[in-house]
Amino acid sequence: AEGTVSTVLWWEGDRVAGPPLALGILPSVARARIVEIAGPIVERRLPPDDLTGRPFFLANAARGIMEVATWQGERVAPETRTEALRTAFWP
Repeated sequence: AEGTVSTVLWWEGDRVAGPPLALGILPSVARARIVEIAGPIVERRLPPDDLTGRPFFLANAARGIMEVATWQGERVAPETRTEALRTAFWP
């Protein structure tokens, strides 16, 4: 549901999605900032294997947004919306 120091988020259509806070993950500063920029996060359980072939990224308040380049040995296609979100993260 989350990394040691990062929030896991992905794109579902034109919205940012992430694991539900009800799973017990911490509501992060990075997640709150993404809500400010992109609007509410679609909360959904997603098994790790379902990230394959899907553009996803990690977010951390100190490092900002980090696009995932490979997942389980496969290249993750870059997503222009992730770059735009990364650029807007720190004004």
